[in-house]
Amino acid sequence: MKFSIIIPAYNSQDYIANALISVKQQKFTDYELIVVCDSCTDFTKAIAEQYADKVIEVNYHNDGLSRQAGMDAAEGDWLLFMDDDDKWMHPYVLEFLNIHCVDDFDIVAFGFIFGRRGVVGPMMTVDSLWPNVWSKAWRAEYAKRFRFENVPMESDFRFCAAAIPGARISLVDAPLYIYNYMRKGSQTELKARRTSDEREDISRQSAMAPGSDHKTE
Repeated sequence: MKFSIIIPAYNSQDYIANALISVKQQKFTDYELIVVCDSCTDFTKAIAEQYADKVIEVNYHNDGLSRQAGMDAAEGDWLLFMDDDDKWMHPYVLEFLNIHCVDDFDIVAFGFIFGRRGVVGPMMTVDSLWPNVWSKAWRAEYAKRFRFENVPMESDFRFCAAAIPGARISLVDAPLYIYNYMRKGSQTELKARRTSDEREDISRQSAMAPGSDHKTE
């Protein structure tokens, strides 16, 4: 099997069908679609079961650990990650990547559409890739040397920081992915809000501590 497509999902009944349909519309069909339902309390799992080859239920409240569960279950030679509210550009994404994903490389990085910024290339700067897992195809044998950490946010950033150095990388300067940032109710949005709340709590506690010069209204 050439590709394993891994989608971590959290209460995305209103969005995930778009992601799944963009996969099922692919003209290249040598792939498996894996959805990891993390702590879902809506109809996400039922929708995923209509499209996915594997649906895994976990209770992590953590997109990194959900991705790891999908990666552990993957049988493809190459791994592709998607967020549950994103989608691919067109039905020829896998056909296009099949040409570029060869054993000479460990990572094939491609461009994407990012909100008002429009088309974004595979490179964040002249000498560094974007630190996300979804704008890349990963050779499974290589990627499985690394693991997603159990952290509240930025698990893909940490995975990339570990996996990109030393990798054999091919750059494809074409947009293949449409990224929806901070969709209301997404894991990223909820974790960002939770992190902000935790920082506010720490600030309040610090302000109330004996000897503190800070004041609260």
